[in-house]
Amino acid sequence: MLQDDWQPLAPGDVGVADDQDRLLEAFRESGPLACTGLVRVVPEHRFFFEHPLDHLPGTYLLEVGRQLGVVAHRRRGESRATLPRRFRVSFGAFAEKEGRLEVTARLAPGAAPDEVEIEFGARQRETLLGEATSAWALSPGPGRAPFDPDRRPSGAVNEVTRDLVHKRDAENVFVEWIAREAPDRFLGRLVARLDHSYFRPRAEGSLGGLYLIESARQLAEAASHLHFGVPRDHAFAIDSIGIAHVEPARLGEPVLMGARVLEASRRRLHFAFELRQGERSVLVGDGSWCAVPPRLYRRLRGRAA
Repeated sequence: MLQDDWQPLAPGDVGVADDQDRLLEAFRESGPLACTGLVRVVPEHRFFFEHPLDHLPGTYLLEVGRQLGVVAHRRRGESRATLPRRFRVSFGAFAEKEGRLEVTARLAPGAAPDEVEIEFGARQRETLLGEATSAWALSPGPGRAPFDPDRRPSGAVNEVTRDLVHKRDAENVFVEWIAREAPDRFLGRLVARLDHSYFRPRAEGSLGGLYLIESARQLAEAASHLHFGVPRDHAFAIDSIGIAHVEPARLGEPVLMGARVLEASRRRLHFAFELRQGERSVLVGDGSWCAVPPRLYRRLRGRAA
């Protein structure tokens, strides 16, 4: 039962078509330019929980933020589609599947006339789980590349299999192959799952930002296992993700993925990445992860070793 100041949300209110994809239960006004969303846990979700997890993955919270951003824009009277242009998010604790989880969005004028900045904070049981700053635009701008990966791999090519990206269903593997171009550089090719049951690129007419971010994350995971000695039974915990530019990728055109290693060991990985369609950048950013051995993961999650 929702309290009086909470307003229930329907799929269309958060920018999705299917109720299973609605990750917010309700929202309330929490200030003149702020609102708070009550997170809805969908444990049977076909993408976020395609294999068993005892917590909410980082990508789940990214999508929660996107949906709350849609709500925040619409309560300002903005009915047009809004896109996150860039953002940086850091995580400080696991998000549990049980327990009330709230995310607050605070709006401020952006650096550009067509831009609005949103700050997010996620809390559960008085614990700050993560914070993010983001810039949202009514239309994407042209991307610029920090480096330019070759179109053809010059190193040995490895097929990306489900175990390399920790997926049970082949539908959720978004990288076709990976090649090591130099000791600190990798190239890969994105797989466009046009009829993916969650992202639905064919119906949407493009590959959205979260699809691209998940593809970059998978490229880094595959590189970590293949080239940096991370055992395949290790879990990956996201520390932070920063996106300098993102825009939807067109269908019917190949997307090449370049990754540069900023830091790599058996425990910590930091990659810069860029996804391109021809001369156009559709994603530019960086991300850092910790590789967690099974025994340490069980201890972190409060289970017996």
